[in-house]
Amino acid sequence: MTFSLRPFGSFCSIGIGHVLLWLAASLSTTSIAYSQTDEATAAPSSENQWSVLSYNIRLNTASDGKNAWPNRAETVAAVIKEHDVAGLQEVLQSQLEDLQKLLPDYDFVGAGRDDGKTKGEYVPVFFRKDRFEKKDSGHFWLSKTQDVPGSKDWDAAITRMATWVVLKDKKTGKECLIINTHFDHIGKKARQESARIITDKAKTLFRNLPAILTGDFNCPPTDLPYAVITQESEEMRWVDTLAGYMPTAGQPAGSWNGFKAIEGNRIDFIFVARGVQTVTSQILDPKTPAGLFGSDHQPIQAIVRIE
Repeated sequence: MTFSLRPFGSFCSIGIGHVLLWLAASLSTTSIAYSQTDEATAAPSSENQWSVLSYNIRLNTASDGKNAWPNRAETVAAVIKEHDVAGLQEVLQSQLEDLQKLLPDYDFVGAGRDDGKTKGEYVPVFFRKDRFEKKDSGHFWLSKTQDVPGSKDWDAAITRMATWVVLKDKKTGKECLIINTHFDHIGKKARQESARIITDKAKTLFRNLPAILTGDFNCPPTDLPYAVITQESEEMRWVDTLAGYMPTAGQPAGSWNGFKAIEGNRIDFIFVARGVQTVTSQILDPKTPAGLFGSDHQPIQAIVRIE
């Protein structure tokens, strides 16, 4: 595996309140760009640290041509292997089956958004079987009827959902709530309401547990859903693990590439709350052996400490 290191920054400027949050959460970091040429090396983690990934892996569609899933599957699996927990987005049943074969050391929680079973995209959470015990799990839809599979409301273009799981670390006995989601790409109102649903659900599911939120939120830190998540609730306030970083010229700041080039805005996030501290966080830049992007999104990584 070949590596190149460069300083990393994220795009954000949305007022004094957010700046204070970012300053409070900031940690210096680097971004790692790598070409997958051999077996991935697991990210280091101590007994009370978890390596967490958020990655929109792009659904399996032949229209992507050279960037279609069969040409990227092993690279995506190699990235997941570097992490203890991975929240994925845009996963179809066929991709899920591929990942299960490529990741025998992992278990997952997930369901298709169209029927709550196998139809439509999943937002699954993968986790290491040797390290974690699943204590509880479930799903909810980002709509007015959150228990109804396939439901959507407001101006959402398509059905959106979230998957959650409570994991117990076999090493330490500590438990943590993981929520993984994918917000609508069209509906501004739907994204705002989805942010409120996530925050409210987290308070219900929280049970005083540490919490981690991963996902593709389809909006940058300047948009209202980000403010809802990070500021609206005193009881359940999330901290962006990549908050406060400003890119310099030539340094990537975004998490969307469209299989062409990395753009400036970050729309994928890992948030943490109550009892979870960020150790390091970075945007990864995995490439296939042919030098192609691993997906049309960049994966986000955070090493976190569970208090």
